[in-house]
Amino acid sequence: MAELLHFIPIIICLAFPATFVITYIWAVLNKHVYPLLPNISDTGSLPPESCLFSMMLNLTAALLLFSLYIRHKEVIVILRAKNIVDTAPFTPLLNRIATIFGLVACVALDITANFQVTNVFAVHGLGAIICFVCSAVYILLQAVLTFMIVPHINSIIMVIIRALLGVCVVIFTISSIVTDTIALKQFSSAPVNHSQILHWTPDLPGWKLHVTASICEWILVITLALFILSLYWDFRKISLTEPELVMYAEPQPLPVQAKSFKNLNAIIS
Repeated sequence: MAELLHFIPIIICLAFPATFVITYIWAVLNKHVYPLLPNISDTGSLPPESCLFSMMLNLTAALLLFSLYIRHKEVIVILRAKNIVDTAPFTPLLNRIATIFGLVACVALDITANFQVTNVFAVHGLGAIICFVCSAVYILLQAVLTFMIVPHINSIIMVIIRALLGVCVVIFTISSIVTDTIALKQFSSAPVNHSQILHWTPDLPGWKLHVTASICEWILVITLALFILSLYWDFRKISLTEPELVMYAEPQPLPVQAKSFKNLNAIIS
């Protein structure tokens, strides 16, 4: 694990967008969605592609949780080793807050993956919004923490990169939510067959805003993947040791003494 730790961000960076590309191709081949820029959620709505969609995002969420833990511990070690807490006492709290937002984002991603938009729309939509919003907060807080521990792990360039990625996530999250909400409102209020939402064609109301929301979603996915990739330069300087397992043996039962047995037998009789 010590030698392979830095490959985890690479795996996540590749697996995250690859999941959506594969499910998109699969959904188009099965004629489950309109080919031109459907929402990511639409490509993972119907089986069999929805099964792959859920499975891959579940695995990705698990790897993300592990990466969050490593990043959290990394910041703690640097803060203590370099006595940064003395000059910036708020940094441990900031690190904990960032980790909490990251945990919530991972749970929300898992919810989004397992509650398809065509089955439980409200839960899926709420999960996606929470995931993107918490991810934006997490990335921005990580940019601040990266700045606080410069130059012990990264340079100021990494601070700028993570800050820009965080700003991009904020912009495209807001754009995606606003445009998708308006598009759905226009589509729902029109006298059309609402079952066509997965086949949202240019002749249907709200199509342009729908495509805009889809573009924002795809850019969001790429941006989040790039942020995870930025952890590669942190993790390659970190090694893990196997956890120590301590077993506490249960106390052996004391043998029954003859005197005690006789007393017990006398009481029973």
